[in-house]
Amino acid sequence: MDSNQVLILIIIITLAISVIMVMPKFFKIIGMLLLNCGVGLFCLYFINLIAPMHWQVGLNFLTGAIVSILGLPGVALLYAIQIMI
Repeated sequence: MDSNQVLILIIIITLAISVIMVMPKFFKIIGMLLLNCGVGLFCLYFINLIAPMHWQVGLNFLTGAIVSILGLPGVALLYAIQIMI
């Protein structure tokens, strides 16, 4: 092996170790977003069961995204917007 190949091998190993170290944080963030989305959509569904007909919020991708990012305050925000409309 000449010096260029050794240098490229060292760079590849360094990048591989960096990616492996960063991935658990990425999966933790994705997992938390999915958990927030599931809990929030369950809350929306449950509140829709007991809410008056004109207060109900639809369960779709947009409401799921809002709830997954904001959590339970997102649920309150969606219902506040629905009541105002």
